[in-house]
Parts: sequence; C-alpha cells; structure tokens
Amino acid sequence: MKVSQIKNYYYTVSEDRNNIIHIYEKGVSHYTRSVHRYLATILKVKTGKYIVKDSDTPETSNFETLKDYIKLKSKSFEYDSGYYDPMYRKGILEQFVVIDILTDLGFESVTQDKFILEFEDIYTKRNMIVEMFLDGLPAFDNKDEIIINININDYKWISTSVKKDIKTIINKINGFIYPLLLDSTTKYFTFLEKFNMGDATESYIKKINPYTMGIENVPLKDILIEKLESTLSILKNSK
Repeated sequence: MKVSQIKNYYYTVSEDRNNIIHIYEKGVSHYTRSVHRYLATILKVKTGKYIVKDSDTPETSNFETLKDYIKLKSKSFEYDSGYYDPMYRKGILEQFVVIDILTDLGFESVTQDKFILEFEDIYTKRNMIVEMFLDGLPAFDNKDEIIINININDYKWISTSVKKDIKTIINKINGFIYPLLLDSTTKYFTFLEKFNMGDATESYIKKINPYTMGIENVPLKDILIEKLESTLSILKNSK
C-alpha cells in the first residue's frame, strides 16, 4: 500500500515523515467543530504496512482492509470520533461534548462556561429556569476539576466541585435540574386546578407584522393547539 493511496482517499495530517498519519473524512463534514471530521490515527509498521493506533485490529498492507479498520476505530469511540481530534489541546474533548449535550437538553451556551435554560410560554414571554456557570470547563483553563454554580436568587447559589469527566459533570447537573423542574411542574399543576379555560378560545394575541407594519390577530386557541401538538410529537418520538 502506498501513502498516496491513503492521502488521495482521506484528508490527512502527517507527523514524523509519514510514520504517524491522522485520518480525517475527505469532504466537508457534518461535524460542526472542524471542516474535516477526525476518524483515527494510523502508524507505519514498515514500508507499505500500517496499523490503526489504539485498536485491536492487526497490521495490514491491504488498503481496503485498512479502510475497514479505520471505520471500526471511528465507531469505537464513546462519543463522535470528531471530538477526539489529536490536534485539539487537552480538555477540548470534555468542553465540546458537555456543551453539545447541554445544548441538546435545551440549554443556551451564552459563553464557554455560562449556560441558561429558559422556555417561551404561549404568550411568547421568555422565562429563565436556570442560570448555570461551569467554572473550569474551557480547555484553556487547564483544570482537572470544575465548579458547578447554579444561581438561585437573593444572592444565593448552589455550588459543587466535580472531576472534569463528562458523565460525572452531566450526572451532577441532572441531579440539580431534575428536582427543580419536578417541583416547578408540581406547582403549575396545583395552580392549574384553580383555573379553567374560560373564553380563552375566543382570545387573540396581537402582533405587528414586520413587513407590512400592520397589526395581526393570532387566535390563542391556534397557538395552544400548535404547542400541544409539538409536545405530543416529542412524547411519541421519545424512547
């Protein structure tokens, strides 16, 4: 197998005169952290023969076999292989994965260490649920542990230190947020029992059309139905 075969098929970054070759997808990747998604690293055993670093697959001189081994390695990482780019500095893996997990959970990443969780009610009013700081999460902080600070109110906050481990961080955050959401939901249901729909089906939300500058009336009933259908769809598709 020739080095040119590898470099023509993959995007590569070489070290030590091609004795170490970092393998990336050739085309522009769906992985948003870099242009090319990292897959694996291969090591030169001897001329024309390579082995995939940190894998159980044997050395090979067959390019098609090497491609299969690289694919196996890229799928063996706990998280997307793109997070494990060896060109990243220490701590980037934890930073990127935690940020992306929190984003998927609904948090907004305001900065690299500040996150807020808020929702928009039927009247489009934004309500902040959580304001959280993860001190030490950014890779440039070069820390082995982080401090999770969650603001409450009246100059109060929850604070705890955890090791800089992805699962540990997320589990600790879940332990803080779940009781908060459960308590808030219980209180909403308590208030809900005291009210009824009344004439809400005949109410409208007024808004200005930014193109015509005219005032539009949006039926409150339609907005409520849309939000309930969206919630129902999420529940149906959840595992």
